[in-house]
Amino acid sequence: MIRAGIAAGIAAALLGGACSTPTDTATSVTSPGLEPTAAQVDTGRWVPSPGVQWQWVLDHRLQLDDPDDMGTERTASDGTPSDRPTVFDIDGFANDEATIAALHEQGAHVICYVEVGGWEDHRDDSASFPAAAIGNPVDGYPDERYLDIRSPDVVRIILDRIDMCAAKGFDAVEPDLDDTYTENTGFALTQRDQVEFNTAVAAHAHALGMSIALKNGDEQPFTDVMEPIVDFALVEQCFEFDSCDAYTTFVQAGKAVLEVEYNLAPQQFCDEAATLGFSAVLHDPALAGGGTPCR
Repeated sequence: MIRAGIAAGIAAALLGGACSTPTDTATSVTSPGLEPTAAQVDTGRWVPSPGVQWQWVLDHRLQLDDPDDMGTERTASDGTPSDRPTVFDIDGFANDEATIAALHEQGAHVICYVEVGGWEDHRDDSASFPAAAIGNPVDGYPDERYLDIRSPDVVRIILDRIDMCAAKGFDAVEPDLDDTYTENTGFALTQRDQVEFNTAVAAHAHALGMSIALKNGDEQPFTDVMEPIVDFALVEQCFEFDSCDAYTTFVQAGKAVLEVEYNLAPQQFCDEAATLGFSAVLHDPALAGGGTPCR
């Protein structure tokens, strides 16, 4: 298993200007019924394509017979029926192998949501984290606390979570709270610490045949460093907060940007999202299904 010591050398090279991705020899995990993209051919793993239709359900276990969860009755921003989602981003703990297999049988790909920079009191592995590595509360989420991502124990537990995603058959990983170096975590984290940690997580996902996202991280120098390390971006509210320019490097590299807004009307962001090539959706913050895709 790839640990923080290996990541340190990779991250140091990246921060020093050598923007190369760790060598990857993983075999394909492409779901049946979909043609591989160029990135799959090159790396042996599935990556979402720019403009893909996607669905995000984190509030509960995905219900395969629920049209809201499956996005089969969604209406696009122009009032017409939208295409069915071919990518589902769902909670890694709450969903089992059977759900992922059923989505694969429908020709879909599945992203595993896991927190990598935060401790949640309700997760199966919450007792495994050392008390010294659990920091300040996450703003707005009183049951979550930031983690000291420099801790070898934290790295080990998070990589075990990535193992869980692979064992359940997920195609990709959404690593939430992967940009906590800018927050009041209770730890003196630096951008270098963040890149080192993220590189370890990404390298482990790649070694297991999965692609991985950058989740938010809307500071341009950080996104520029992270782009060669990850396969796509998943972004919240960049139109509302005028931070979408931070993902220019992803667009230029031909990588997908999955974007969600919570408070804007579609006419306030969909045209610009189309120009940028983002896969943008208006969602309720509960992320309990439904949603209004821009197209």
